[in-house]
Amino acid sequence: MKYFEKGKSSMLADSLVMVFGGGNKTLVRVSPDGNGSLFRFRSATELYTLRVRHSATKATADKPSYERHNVEFIMTTFAAGAVPESYRKVYVVIEQLASDSNVTVVDALAEWLRNTANANTIKVIGGEG
Repeated sequence: MKYFEKGKSSMLADSLVMVFGGGNKTLVRVSPDGNGSLFRFRSATELYTLRVRHSATKATADKPSYERHNVEFIMTTFAAGAVPESYRKVYVVIEQLASDSNVTVVDALAEWLRNTANANTIKVIGGEG
């Protein structure tokens, strides 16, 4: 499935700005292909990677094919002295019919995670469930 050939909106920009508390990071597309792209920003101490991938499930006799869109964001902090390399990663999978462009479920999840100064995200990271 080549996402941009399906008559959907145009491709993502060649650079994306990610907003951080300490400032913005501009990630540049380093690897486009027919099913997604890879964006990166590298500093002396960190590497930021955003990967976008598109695929589809197989239709069966009981259900139609669904489009699957994966967005993965990784912040890698390089080793420094005795402190080893580490990373933080977050990803989301959006799966729905090709004809469905409704984003209310994505919006609801994002709002829930950020609700009350990220309180729900902090609770999830703390192991609450």
